[in-house]
Amino acid sequence: MDTPSPQPRQRAGRQEALLLRHEAEAALQPLHDTLLEEAPRAFDGLVAFSIDQWHERSASAVATVQHDSLSVDRFFYRENIARNRIDLAATAFGTAMAMPEAGYLRSYMNPEQHTTYAPRVIIDARVIGGVQAAFLLGEKMLAKEKLETIWRDYAPVVEDVFHAFDALVKKSAIRSIGDTLELLPPTTPNAYIISWDMASSTDLAVGPSGYGALRNYLLDVKTLFNTHTERFKGDYHDNGDGQDMIVWLPDGVNRSDAQSIKQFGDSVVLPLLDTIKQSHDTLVTEDYQDLDPHVRFVVGLGHVEKNHFEGKTSRELWHIDETMKQTPINGTGFTKSARAILDIVQK
Repeated sequence: MDTPSPQPRQRAGRQEALLLRHEAEAALQPLHDTLLEEAPRAFDGLVAFSIDQWHERSASAVATVQHDSLSVDRFFYRENIARNRIDLAATAFGTAMAMPEAGYLRSYMNPEQHTTYAPRVIIDARVIGGVQAAFLLGEKMLAKEKLETIWRDYAPVVEDVFHAFDALVKKSAIRSIGDTLELLPPTTPNAYIISWDMASSTDLAVGPSGYGALRNYLLDVKTLFNTHTERFKGDYHDNGDGQDMIVWLPDGVNRSDAQSIKQFGDSVVLPLLDTIKQSHDTLVTEDYQDLDPHVRFVVGLGHVEKNHFEGKTSRELWHIDETMKQTPINGTGFTKSARAILDIVQK
């Protein structure tokens, strides 16, 4: 029987991708310089985004060209965009990729500072990405007709950049160019995470007679919690003596707006947490007083993505783990990102 071909390793093609990024930034430099010359006070840089074929509704910053600046806008660019993927559902770039004709769009992530322009690039009848130009609000802008003329002049260069990345993805069987470049996930959240952990489960599991009761308790409590989470089309990940329950931000929530995310947390996530905790107390009172299980909860907020094993992962899970260690037994903790949005004062 033939041995199946293994999936290429995650760093397959990485050196070529890094070289392509360098070459793409050099190729886009003349476009950058032209825009800077035409709008010296307004123009604030270029980013080439490639729509990711693995991470849903996501695009990767494969090249960035910016002039030297000490402005706060540059810090925002560096921390949120230059070495990240972005969420197409939470960015002006995502809207631009659905527009047959490009136009100025106010930034969703930085609306007080930037407006953007991002004509899409189409290869083999598929929108593959685009180069986004950012402009500072309040400065003299380029007329749209002038901007369109500049873009037409540099269209062959832009297309060559995306053809090169597309060819590498196909040649090296890369599932995500963002993963190959080892970009960070989007900084805009797409889910709340309610995690819980049982205290002292190891003592029960390895003791002479506690494992049977522990197993039944965990089966009952996970079934109960999953029932509550499924009401909101949530997902969950089993951690043995605990779970990570994912409550997705629905399409009606603006992922780039803190107030919108807070409103969903206040109206859905915190009441769900209370329901889960109350149902746990009821279960223990009715069936498991002899076991006397103690649990702690942590609420996180971040960007959850699928991994390559049909599961879910998130950078926020590491923050949850750190917060869990600091949360007392029978207590509830909140990660830094969840506290900031929900205005929680951690005691």
